[in-house]
Amino acid sequence: MDEAERCHRLLLMREGEILADGTPDALRIRTGSETVGVAFLRPAAEAMRADRTEEPHDESVGASRRRRTA
Repeated sequence: MDEAERCHRLLLMREGEILADGTPDALRIRTGSETVGVAFLRPAAEAMRADRTEEPHDESVGASRRRRTA
């Protein structure tokens, strides 16, 4: 993450979704983090927690599971 500290703008994506976008300073302030590395870990951890509480959103996944068990 050393290089990220020197960038003008950073973007964190997970599974095609933008989790964080901004300057290194803005991301540190927004997340209350001392480093960019920690600033990137927080939105990723939040997204993972949200994924665990949501129902599967891809109908094809459920359909393929139903086919395998039928």
